[in-house]
Amino acid sequence: MALVGTYTRISTGDLSMSNIDSHVTELLKQKGDKPVLVIALGVDSGLKSVDRNMAIAIAQKMASIEQKGITVWLRPFWEMNGDWYAWGGQPADFIAAWKLVYTMVHRACKKTHMLWSPNSLFADGGNVNAVRGGWAPYFPGKNWVDLTGLSFYHYGGFERNNILPAKNAAVDQIKKFDSLYGSKIGKYVVLSETSASYARDVATNTAAPGGASEYNIKTQWFNQVIAAATQKAVPYFRAAVFFEIVKDENAGGNSPVKRMNFQILANTKIRTAILAAIKG
Repeated sequence: MALVGTYTRISTGDLSMSNIDSHVTELLKQKGDKPVLVIALGVDSGLKSVDRNMAIAIAQKMASIEQKGITVWLRPFWEMNGDWYAWGGQPADFIAAWKLVYTMVHRACKKTHMLWSPNSLFADGGNVNAVRGGWAPYFPGKNWVDLTGLSFYHYGGFERNNILPAKNAAVDQIKKFDSLYGSKIGKYVVLSETSASYARDVATNTAAPGGASEYNIKTQWFNQVIAAATQKAVPYFRAAVFFEIVKDENAGGNSPVKRMNFQILANTKIRTAILAAIKG
């Protein structure tokens, strides 16, 4: 199976979602007889703009992708429990928009599965019922989701330093999420976004404190996520989409912006180790 993740935006002024098209073309070139495209869908005009016409446009776009032989995991308004997107922090509006899109997609599509996907903020010690960071206020109900997933990364602690992931960090988080929104309600679980970052100072390009190497940070995280022990501990865990990007991010508190490298394929040594792990 070839599985590729991408994202697109929609708004009242542009319903085309045309940037998906190149990813569809590339995915069809991959080897594998069961291509899956995981699409994160944002709404720049805000959740209140998600009306019937927009929902129909989304459904028609997904149907056109299906017709090319691709299964879609549609992840609308992802990380809605955060405050960094136009659609974040609005539980009632999120659920209304989600249900409208769900209804139209399921009327038009046969191979598009709606992936409900909050951020892992609650895992950092918050309240599952909180509007900011919680999961429960945004859950539309088990009959309104097909898959459930989570954005969950190894950042190297609050300060975004270069430290190794804790031994069971991945499986513990997946188990926690699964216990609420996976096996408990009969839904398969995925890590909708994941990776481990290697951080550098933006101005000097020097490595952030911590001392762990990029190779060890990233290979250890990858091996945790795909480990047989993880699958055994969480039988409903089905897939992980790795975030292949470098971006500048503000770390916690008043610490400076750091350059966070999430890529696992750009480094030849890391890529070789990861491909060997997959083959094994």
